[in-house]
Amino acid sequence: MTINSIIVGINVFKEIFDSAVLTNNKAQTRKFNNNSE
Repeated sequence: MTINSIIVGINVFKEIFDSAVLTNNKAQTRKFNNNSE
């Protein structure tokens, strides 16, 4: 049996929201503006 792991990380800063997902040793990252719009 293979066990797949998914790791999610988030950082919320005053002006930027960072997210990262690690699935099967492959990372995907995104950055977003942290504003009310």
